[in-house]
Amino acid sequence: MYDWTIGAMVRLAYERVVRPILQLNDSPHSISLGITLGLFVGLTPTVGIQMVLVVIFGTLIRANRLAAVCVVWISNVFTVVPLYYLFYITGIMLLGRESMSYDDLGRIVANDSDRGAWEYVTHIFNELGWPLWLGSVVIATVCSIPTYPLCLRFFRCRAQRADVAAASAAEVEAP
Repeated sequence: MYDWTIGAMVRLAYERVVRPILQLNDSPHSISLGITLGLFVGLTPTVGIQMVLVVIFGTLIRANRLAAVCVVWISNVFTVVPLYYLFYITGIMLLGRESMSYDDLGRIVANDSDRGAWEYVTHIFNELGWPLWLGSVVIATVCSIPTYPLCLRFFRCRAQRADVAAASAAEVEAP
């Protein structure tokens, strides 16, 4: 039986996400860029193709792909519903629309009109998808902008400390 307490979940996240990133042997720039890319893509409604997207874009911009794949898991089975709701509400506010009720949602999804398939899909996108995408891109941008400089500073300081420790160890070993 697995322990589902908050502490156990934090330990699991550390072991599966943070530790692999901290053990990467790459430049601070590449790791920071990978984390930023993973965060941005993880905060978009692209669940199911997020890892493919970060590997492709990570290759194109020379970001650390493993860091990106680790961070993209910010949207997962536990967080996807609250994240998508936050994206939708943010998009609705930015568009100046009112949030739809549960009954409105049921009417949109039921498609009991004489609409064709394409008209049905575009209607759903206009009502749900557009606010969802707009909200997600705004949130992803706001969260990602400070991520790169903060991570870059962290990994540069970490690399400097490792260099100092290695130099100290070399001095101790020298006769």
